[in-house]
Amino acid sequence: MHRRNVKIIVVDGNDVLVDDDDYLFLINCFNLRMEGVYVQCTPKKQYKKMGLRANSLQKLLVLPEKLGRNIVVDHIDGNESNNQKSNLRICTHPENMKNRKKNKTYANRKPTSKYKGVYWYKANQCWLARLNVDNKNVTVGCFSNEIAAASAYNLYAKKYHGEFAKLNDLEKLEMSENEFEIHRMAKNKSSQYIGVCFVDDRWVAQICHKGKNMRIGGFHTEIEAAEAYNNKALELKGEKAKLNMIHA
Repeated sequence: MHRRNVKIIVVDGNDVLVDDDDYLFLINCFNLRMEGVYVQCTPKKQYKKMGLRANSLQKLLVLPEKLGRNIVVDHIDGNESNNQKSNLRICTHPENMKNRKKNKTYANRKPTSKYKGVYWYKANQCWLARLNVDNKNVTVGCFSNEIAAASAYNLYAKKYHGEFAKLNDLEKLEMSENEFEIHRMAKNKSSQYIGVCFVDDRWVAQICHKGKNMRIGGFHTEIEAAEAYNNKALELKGEKAKLNMIHA
């Protein structure tokens, strides 16, 4: 396969990578500026008259004949400055969101973990692994170890997000499925599922709604309680519900 040479265009002090055969087209025909983390291209006056239109750099390079706003172009390696064609792919908005980096802040607070899909769950004193599946937040489980939770996220991200999965970089710390299962919270201490706890020899499902804890019911098995929580969460919160991923 022929490998394109790489050129660097400096845009507002930022190094932007493009293919050699796109370089002259961009610098001759467009004025470039940074808008957030993306490069915006505005055609120069003489080329605007020829039909060139303004758009983001990644859309311009992948689909120059279709510059509609509904088109999403994803940076495969997650680096918005790498606009080589081999690093760009057309996708849906949900697919693009799967490949995004971990947010540095959430609700104006710093994240409790440096790993994507991992959170400190204060109520159960454990590390929670969670991911978005079909526009619903799904909980993988609770873990006593942060690395185990990150490994669990990676496993399920590969399964449900496929080629768009943005995985945690664990290097040699990556655990196998058998290894991270060891770190699931023991049943006699807490449940691996959100909204489920063990009280008086029964699994109890409960949910917080409008600032109040609502008891859903008591169940013989942990899975029954988790399923009851999911059903009530969907009933009360719809698409915004954070659901448990049930392990049968």
